[in-house]
Amino acid sequence: MKQWQAKFLKWKTCVFTPIYGSSLIVVLLIFGQQASSLWISLLTYQTHQKINQALTIQNEEENLLKGLVREEKAILTTVNHQANTLVEDNLNRLYNYLQDQPQHLQKLDKIKFIYESLRASLPSSYAIKHTYAGEIRAEINNLIELQDQLIFEYKNWLQQLDKINTNINLISTILILLGVSLHIWFLHERIQIPLRKLTTMGKMWRDENLEPQFCSATTEISDLAQLIKDITKEASDRQQQAQVKNQQLEEMILALSHDLRTPLIATRSTIDGMLKGAFGPINDNWQELFEDYRQANEDLLKLIERLLDISRYENGQKNHLRSDQLCWQKIFDKVISLVKVNDHQKTLNYQYYISPNLPTVYGDELEIQRVVQNLVDNAARASEPNQEIVLEVMNSGNAEVKVAVRDQGVGIAPKDQEKLFHRFIQGQSRRGRSGLGLYLCRQIIEAHSGTICVESSLGKGSTFWFTLPVTTSKTVDQSENNLWNKK
Repeated sequence: MKQWQAKFLKWKTCVFTPIYGSSLIVVLLIFGQQASSLWISLLTYQTHQKINQALTIQNEEENLLKGLVREEKAILTTVNHQANTLVEDNLNRLYNYLQDQPQHLQKLDKIKFIYESLRASLPSSYAIKHTYAGEIRAEINNLIELQDQLIFEYKNWLQQLDKINTNINLISTILILLGVSLHIWFLHERIQIPLRKLTTMGKMWRDENLEPQFCSATTEISDLAQLIKDITKEASDRQQQAQVKNQQLEEMILALSHDLRTPLIATRSTIDGMLKGAFGPINDNWQELFEDYRQANEDLLKLIERLLDISRYENGQKNHLRSDQLCWQKIFDKVISLVKVNDHQKTLNYQYYISPNLPTVYGDELEIQRVVQNLVDNAARASEPNQEIVLEVMNSGNAEVKVAVRDQGVGIAPKDQEKLFHRFIQGQSRRGRSGLGLYLCRQIIEAHSGTICVESSLGKGSTFWFTLPVTTSKTVDQSENNLWNKK
């Protein structure tokens, strides 16, 4: 018993139970309408058949009357008159038609009896024959009147059927519309409103506000809400754990960077002193070895400096940024000079172009120079010997200037482009560093309220570009720089 009660309760709280009920009502109403229409159509067809039969009988009766009138005239004027077979044929057909109408059959029997009496009174006087003929006409007229009355009743019945059919269709249509409205109302109350509430709750849960509880009279939506809440809570817990681990890792990296920076600087000073002969002369072999040590030490110091810079930018510490009026020719000259030293003897061709009448842009010149140097250094490492690297700054509209660095290297695959500006990500053709350079570039440009992006096709080179907002309407006349400078 309890099992059946549980099943009934589950069925009662099912989200689709009232919808199933309203759908069944609508289907039954439509079925009832069609059944009643079919039944009325059948009755209408039968009534039409009866009217046609009554009209046929009436036509036969009229023919009988006409035939008897002609025979009456012949009987009244002729002593030895032969029987008219047409009248007898009409009588026989009427007997066949009126088999299911006893009242009409009685009338027809009486007409036949009088007709036979008239035939038998041929030798009689004119008065007797005229009497019989008058009675026959009267009876046939009565029979015709009965048929008229019957046809009138059939036609009235047809009108009644038509009214019944119209009323049934009207009532059933109204009921069907009510059923459909009920169905829509159930859909609105049982599905749309709970789902709308669930969406609102989901948005609150997404914002990590898991206190609101979702209550619904339907089991399915309540179960779905609980499942979504559990998934959201689990995802939120995982995200919080990941954030805690990332924060701990960043703090550890920051602490290690600070701890490593001091001994590395001291090591660099010691190696520089040894290379300059502060501890006595050294031969060529030791000179080369100390140069390698110094370069490795310098790479570690740069990595630590980048980690410290990234940590500073991620923590929102932008107060260290200066507001210098950027001189693009000065920046490009410095960058090209620095990159040429480390271009691995590729003898690359560096060019830059500065558009005339550029608007003034303010920013931290050293930080912007770091970005440009990083992009040019990446382009140099991706280029083959004797290839060209182009630096360009132009007015991109929307109160922005655009700085681009183009190379003729192998290009970057589309799947790698999306992740280039994230931590520890490098393009397939640009490996060999820590993977933090472009990430730091993005932090610097975003700190200046700009954007940075890349456009590249495999085999056709790459273009890294960034934009900086114009902070004043004053323009800098750099028309003297409107030429290609070969360095």
